Amino acid sequence: MKSFLLIGQSNMCGRGFVGDVPEIRNMRCFVLRNGHWSVMTEPIHVDAPVFGDLYGDLRSGVCLAASFADAFQRHFGGDVGFIPCAVGGSSITLWQPGETAYDNAVFQTRLAMRSSEFAGILFHQGCQDTGDAESARGHKDLARIALTAMRQELGAEQEPLLIGGLGSFRGGLLPFLEPVETGLRKLADELPKTAFVSAEGLTRNPDGVHLDSRSLREFGLRYFEAYCRIAGNTTEGRQ
Repeated sequence: MKSFLLIGQSNMCGRGFVGDVPEIRNMRCFVLRNGHWSVMTEPIHVDAPVFGDLYGDLRSGVCLAASFADAFQRHFGGDVGFIPCAVGGSSITLWQPGETAYDNAVFQTRLAMRSSEFAGILFHQGCQDTGDAESARGHKDLARIALTAMRQELGAEQEPLLIGGLGSFRGGLLPFLEPVETGLRKLADELPKTAFVSAEGLTRNPDGVHLDSRSLREFGLRYFEAYCRIAGNTTEGRQ
């Protein structure tokens, strides 16, 4: 089994409304749950309520990882598994070495490595750090520290790292988006075996921040195409 670590915040967790898109059913795609592999179902992350309106639109739901997994499995064959460790609302400071989100991701990945071949990291984080100029300016350097340390600790410096963009989230809710987006693009250019995945043209839930279900399906396919570019494979068009 090839396994992938999912880290970042709520747009990696997935806030797409279940039922807005067809369910992805692939019995060769799995999710790490309590140290064991379970067949993939959505929500992949359960960091927020699954049912009810306790937090309005902030519910666990459709995730970009599902379409990535399905495309990966159909293209390469074999089994594919996810290690879901994203944390909704987390700033980049929570992903620094020694902080809880970072340590949990490393721990869970090491568990997964006992029964899988670790194949890369899918990262989407930054919205939480667009609220003020100082956080936005420092985001790139902190993201570099977090991702470099994590790859080194996992012995995965040459495994693909996919960094998702924030380009779809323009507006007053995220006033300092531009420097964070620019930093993420530059970071992807500077780190080895790393690709930036554009979010341009994707659409949002009514809250104006979280990607909707259809866009998350599309975003997952963009992540897969980026993986293929880094891994030296090509896709011959979507099925």
